[in-house]
Amino acid sequence: MTWLVSYPRSGSTLTRILCWQVFGIKSTNDCPESPLEEQLGTICEGIVPYGTIDKEPFLIKTHQQINTTEKVIYIVRNVRACYISKYHFYTLQGSLKENILNNPLFNSEKRGWSKSLDFWQPLTRPDTLLIKYEDIVANSTKVIIDLYKFLGVKAKDKWYNNFEELHSKLPDYFREGTIDSWKKEWNDELEQIVLKQDGNWITKLGY
Repeated sequence: MTWLVSYPRSGSTLTRILCWQVFGIKSTNDCPESPLEEQLGTICEGIVPYGTIDKEPFLIKTHQQINTTEKVIYIVRNVRACYISKYHFYTLQGSLKENILNNPLFNSEKRGWSKSLDFWQPLTRPDTLLIKYEDIVANSTKVIIDLYKFLGVKAKDKWYNNFEELHSKLPDYFREGTIDSWKKEWNDELEQIVLKQDGNWITKLGY
């Protein structure tokens, strides 16, 4: 098995769909009871209920901090896009600024964007493949080659990013699927807050 790790709203579901379409690799969630997971299973047959996969290779999606020596695929996305996507997905009260500063969903020890990266250390951890969400959208050939080398599984089909179809079925979950739509809602004040909070990893990852 391989862990598929990410901070929420980073593109792990899109990665699961890609792995199924291209490599025929099934995936599940580390949460045994997830209504959303059931909905996703109706969209992609490669997304299956927890505990039902008995054939390697397979992926287990998690947003948690888990001590493991298994292989890890870490999906990262621009923190600015993550925060805006998370803000809309949870339909949070108050401004985006207030939530970034005060809401534990954004900045707690277990739930912060940088805290996840601090724990998993995807740039240096052994047996770890770091994939940027932006490459899934704009440079999928590179992602597919990297996955092939990392997992040792040959491609069986081509990748078709059917985001518009996914959006039509689950619009609150699959919101926009672009690289830079976050810029419409960003400003200098938010930038300074995020640089102070997440600047180390923003620099390391080139965001």
